[in-house]
Amino acid sequence: MLDAQKEAEAKIDLLTSSNGPLVTGIYKISSLTKEVKTKRQLLTKKLTNIQFAAKQFDWTILLDAASTLVSLRADPKSIVDTVKQGYEIYKKVTDESTAKNLHGDAVKKEYIIDQLAQCSDTLESLEKAFTTRKDNQIEIDDPGALKIMATKGNIQKILREFKNAIVEKDKKDIESALDDYIAVTLNRNNAVLDYNSSLQLLFEASNAREYSKSQAESLGQRRHTLDPNTPAILFWLRKTRDNMRLQLMQRLNYESRAIRFWGLKKHLDYSSPGPLRSFIELRDGQSKLNAAYEDSLNSYANNIRVTWPREEKEKGLFYILSHAELKAFKQRQRLTTSKGDDGVYSASIRLEPGAPPFGPGRADVRINQVRLWLLGVEVKADNAGRKQLMVKIAHSGNETLENTDRQALGFSHDAVNIQFEYNTAKVQTSDDFKTDVVFGKQGLENDWSGGDSKPTASTFAAIGPFTEWRFSIRESENVGLDMRSVTAAYVEFRADKIHSAGRKLDMIDIPYGAVIDDEWRFEPITLPCEWVEDYRPGGYHPVVLGDIFNNGQYKVIRKLGEGSYSTVWLALHLLYFVVHCCLFRFRNRGYVALKILVSEISGSTTELRILRHITEVAPAEGGRHITRLLGEFEHHGPNGVHRCLVFEPMGPSVNTMVEELPQFKPRMRGMKIRYPLRMAKSILKQSLQALAFLHENGIAHGDFQPGNILFTLDDIGSTPEDVLRQEENVQAESISPPVQRLDGKEDKWAPRYLCVAQPLVPFTYYAEGFKVKLSDMGGAYFFTDPPTKPVTPLGLRAPELILTGAVDNTLDIWSFGCLVFELITGQPLFCIPGSDFEDDDHLLSLTDRLGALPDELFKHWKTSSLYFTSERKLFNCQLGGVAPGEEPLMVEQTSMEELFDQAGPDLDEEEARKVKALIRWILQYDPAKRPSPAEILSDPWFCEIDVESESARV
Repeated sequence: MLDAQKEAEAKIDLLTSSNGPLVTGIYKISSLTKEVKTKRQLLTKKLTNIQFAAKQFDWTILLDAASTLVSLRADPKSIVDTVKQGYEIYKKVTDESTAKNLHGDAVKKEYIIDQLAQCSDTLESLEKAFTTRKDNQIEIDDPGALKIMATKGNIQKILREFKNAIVEKDKKDIESALDDYIAVTLNRNNAVLDYNSSLQLLFEASNAREYSKSQAESLGQRRHTLDPNTPAILFWLRKTRDNMRLQLMQRLNYESRAIRFWGLKKHLDYSSPGPLRSFIELRDGQSKLNAAYEDSLNSYANNIRVTWPREEKEKGLFYILSHAELKAFKQRQRLTTSKGDDGVYSASIRLEPGAPPFGPGRADVRINQVRLWLLGVEVKADNAGRKQLMVKIAHSGNETLENTDRQALGFSHDAVNIQFEYNTAKVQTSDDFKTDVVFGKQGLENDWSGGDSKPTASTFAAIGPFTEWRFSIRESENVGLDMRSVTAAYVEFRADKIHSAGRKLDMIDIPYGAVIDDEWRFEPITLPCEWVEDYRPGGYHPVVLGDIFNNGQYKVIRKLGEGSYSTVWLALHLLYFVVHCCLFRFRNRGYVALKILVSEISGSTTELRILRHITEVAPAEGGRHITRLLGEFEHHGPNGVHRCLVFEPMGPSVNTMVEELPQFKPRMRGMKIRYPLRMAKSILKQSLQALAFLHENGIAHGDFQPGNILFTLDDIGSTPEDVLRQEENVQAESISPPVQRLDGKEDKWAPRYLCVAQPLVPFTYYAEGFKVKLSDMGGAYFFTDPPTKPVTPLGLRAPELILTGAVDNTLDIWSFGCLVFELITGQPLFCIPGSDFEDDDHLLSLTDRLGALPDELFKHWKTSSLYFTSERKLFNCQLGGVAPGEEPLMVEQTSMEELFDQAGPDLDEEEARKVKALIRWILQYDPAKRPSPAEILSDPWFCEIDVESESARV
C-alpha cells in the first residue's frame, strides 16, 4: 500500500508542478481564448455583410456551434463516452471547494468542460448537437462551455459545406477569416480537452493516494469485507482495469515505433495523447500492428537490398568536408577532464536524403560502416611503426529515413557512438583508403538490415545516414597528434539500401533508353547547368569556350542552352564564305548555333531525317517556320561519337523571353508575368502556322511546347566576336567553379568547368512584327511512323496518351489547345509535377477542368476506384487513395472557363468568350473530333490576328 501511495503522490506532483500539464494548460487556454474572441469579432463583422445562397440560412447558430468543435483523429464516440464517465464520477464526489482546496491553484474550475457531444460531417448534425446544450449562463466562447467532438475529416466537410452556402462573389472575402477562426478555435478547444484529461488523471491519483493511506491504516486493525459495490472496492477494480489498459497502450506504442523504424510505415502512430482505449480498440490495434509487422518482413524479403561497396576492398560513398568545415575541424579546443586539460578537434556534418553523397533513388539506407579519413594528419608511431589514429563518431539519434515511395519519416532514438581507427602511415592519398589499413570492425554490421534469418527480440535495426554526424579526435587518445598539416577530410559510408522508384524524370528531360548512372563521381555544382554526372561514355561531349570543331570550321564562343540529350552553343563560322553562302540566303551568317547530341543517340536520328526532308521538299517555306538546318558533322570525343547539327542562331524561347521583357524589370510583387495580348496572339498564330506546315507534310512535332518556340534575332552578322563571347568568370557565375571528382582524380570525360546558358536576349527582336519559329525536332515523327514513347511534357499530354498510349498527330493539337490557355492567361491549364501518381493527378485535373471522361477512356483508368464510386461519383481527391484511418479529401472543382476568368486575362468579355469556346473546341476527348491546324487557323478569332510578314527577317 505504501508503494501505491508513493506512486500516486509522484503522479500528483507531476501533474501539478509548475511545468506540469495543468499549470501550462491554464496559460495556453487563457491566451488562446482571447485570440478566439478577437477572431470571432472580426469574422462576425465580415459575415454580416455577405450573402448566402439560401435566404433562411442562420449563420449565427452555426458560428456559435463552430466555436465548440474539438478535432479528433479517431471516431469520437468511445472518447466521448470515456470522458463523460470520468467527468460524471468527478462531479459526484467533488464540489467547488473540493476542486480548489484539494488540488490548489493548479485546478481552474471554469476550464472544466460543462457538457460533451459529438457530430458527424454535416452542418445539420453540428447544429443539432449544439442546440441540445444545457440552458446556462456560460458564454459559448468560454473554455468550460459545451464541446462537440468530430474527426478532422468531418470538420473539413462541415467547413466546406459552410463555405459553399456563401455566394461565389463573397466567398473570397470570407474564406481566410473563417479558416483562421476555425484553426485557433480547434487549438483552444483541444487544449481544453487535454486539460480536462489531465484533471481526470489528477482526480484518480488523489483518490488512489487517499485509498492507499486508509487501507494501510485499517487493514492491520480489522478484516475488510470485500463488497464490490462499495466505492473503495469499485475504485480498486477500475484502477486495476485502467492500469492494464495503460500498459497495453504503452506496449502498442512501443510496437508501432519499432515497426515504423524497421518497416518505414508512415501511418503507424500510437503515441498521440488521449483517453484510455476500450478492449475492442486495443484488440484492433494489435491486429493492425501484427499485419504491419508481417508486411514489413515481406517487404524485406521481396525487395532486393543492394550493398555497397560490392567487395570489402572497394570504396564506399564519400562526403568531403568543405574548406570552411575543414578549417573549423583543425581548430584545437580545450577540454577539461578529471585527468586535466585535453585537446580535442571536432567537426559536424548534416546529411539529407537526396543530397550528396547518396543522391536520389536510395530507399531504407542502413549503415554498415562509417569512416573518417584525413590526409596530412600526424601521430606518433608505435613500436611496430604504425601510426594509429582513433576517431570518435557520434550519430545524433534524430534521423530521417526514406521508404520505397520516397516518403521521409523522422525518428528519434538514443545517440549511437562509433569508434574508427586506422594506420595513417599507410594513407598518403585518397587511393589508400582501404580496409586493410583499418583496425577492427564496427559493430554496426551486427545490426539487422535484411537477410535470411528473422530478427529476434534482442536484434537492433541498423541506423541510417541522414542525421547530424559529429567527429572528434582527442590528443589524449592520439599521442603526438598534429592536425595543422591536414589538407582534406573524407567521410566514407558503407551501407545497403533498397532501390526506390528512383529519380523520376519527365520524358522531356531524358530520352527513352538513356542510361542513368547510379553513383556520383563529382562534387555537386549548384549553378543552373546540365547535370555534371551526365558527362560519361554515352553522354555529353565536354566543351569549354574556345573549342574548335569540324576541322577548324567552328569556334565555340557562348553557351545558348542545354537539354538532357544535347548542349547548344553559339559558334563563330570561321569558313562561312566557303560553305553554304552560295546556296542559302540567310542572316547572321558569321555565327551559327551548334547542337551537340549525346553520343548514345547520335546515330541516324529521326530528327535529322525530318530536317533533311523539310530541306528537300520545302526549303523556303520550311525556313519561315522551322529553325533552319545549315549542316551536320560527326565529332569524336572521350564519351563517344557525337552528331553535331548546325542551325541558324536564334534567340530565347517563348518559355523564358517573357521574363526578359522590360515591363517586368525590376520585378515587383504582385506582377502578372505574361505576354502582352498582342504578343501572345502573334506567338499563337505563328506557331500554329508552323504546325500546319509540318502536318501538311506528314510530320508531327511531338514536343509542341513554349520551350521549343524561339524568337528570331536582330542581325548579329557584323557584331564583333568579343561582344558575343561569354566570359570565363566564376565570380560572375557565367561559368562554374572547376569540376572536381570526389576521389580527387582528374576526369577525362568531363570539361574543366560548366558554362551557364546565356541566350542572346540583348540581340532578340520582340517589337512589332517579331518572328518566332518552331525548333527542336528531337521528338518529331512522320505520321506513318509514330514512336511508342513520345516525349510530350506531363502537363501537355492528351488523355488517350495517358490511358492507352495511343500516339498520332492530334497530340500536337491537344498541346496547342493547352498553349492557347497558357499564353493568354499566363498560367498552365494543367500543372502536373512528376510523382508516383502523376497520371492520376493529370486525370483528376482533366475531369475537374474539362468534365467527365468518356466511358471508352475511363475503363482504362486502372486506379479510378481510389477516387470514384462504382457509379463514377467523385468521393476522394487524395492522390494514392485514402490512407487507413483517414478521411477522403475533397477539393472544390474548377472548370477551365472558371480558371480562365480567375486569371483575369486582358480581354473584354466577348473576346474572352470566343477564346474559351476555341479552347473547348480544340480540347475534345475524342481525337477524331479535334480540328486540324488549318481548321483552327480559319477560326474567326485567328483570322483577326494580323501577323506582319517580314520575309527579310527570315
